[in-house]
Amino acid sequence: MLFVTLTRMLTRAQKEELIGSRSDWWHSIDVGDGLVTPGSCSVDYQQFLWKTLQLPERMAGLRVLDVGTYDGFFAFECERRGADVVAIDIHPEDCRCFATAKRLLGSRVPYYQMSVYDLREDVLGGPFDLVLVLGVYYHLRHLFVALDNLWKITRDEMRLETHVIDHHFVLGDGSVVELKDIDPRLVDVPIYRFYRFNELNRSDYSNWFGGNIAAVTESLASAGFTPTPLGAWSNRAAFRAVKNDATPREWEIGSYEGTRFTMNPDGTWTSHWLDPRAHGLADRAK
Repeated sequence: MLFVTLTRMLTRAQKEELIGSRSDWWHSIDVGDGLVTPGSCSVDYQQFLWKTLQLPERMAGLRVLDVGTYDGFFAFECERRGADVVAIDIHPEDCRCFATAKRLLGSRVPYYQMSVYDLREDVLGGPFDLVLVLGVYYHLRHLFVALDNLWKITRDEMRLETHVIDHHFVLGDGSVVELKDIDPRLVDVPIYRFYRFNELNRSDYSNWFGGNIAAVTESLASAGFTPTPLGAWSNRAAFRAVKNDATPREWEIGSYEGTRFTMNPDGTWTSHWLDPRAHGLADRAK
């Protein structure tokens, strides 16, 4: 296969030199010749996450978009399994270790410096059968704008992994408690913890919202997906989100968050909230 052929163009010594040229590896990537990049994210954890996300063993014929690819482990693994993959991230391609890993693997995955707010089908050649959004959700300040964009670029389904607050609720003094220990009823209420500064991670100011599992699930449903939680561990959770073209999106992303306006004969305006009962959302709207 071409993937294997291109990988063999580098000798083991050349690979070792390339790996050693970077000190900021995040992903642990098997680049052949018994070499694995020294990522902070271990091989075992990446394998655990792959299984938890219930990603297919074979991906031939699938178009995959890896959002927030970072060093590219998931993009390259999807490519290895036969998918046609595109990777995006807000960093330049050689800012992290994607470009180095791509050379080590002889990969052909195209990389675009692009945010989830700027997704463009004409550039990416979308839509995509499968969209991976791993470790991105809680970094989004404009969360629902991003989810609407992801809905548009997705043909079939999305896999999402994110920080959640069910077992990691940060109080004002910085201490961490279980959400249920504040009040067990809160676990079933869609709730977000807003991180204006570095409350979640002292060395990272790029975090914005931590939702509980209920909030993440409801946000995906609001954006037009049918969500299924796949698993939760520590302060993380994974979800499958199948695109639902029949979702009554006009209720949730109307002209003004579900409001319509009509002009009266005297020139005044009347606003009308769309009736959720007409869209099968009566229970949710109570």
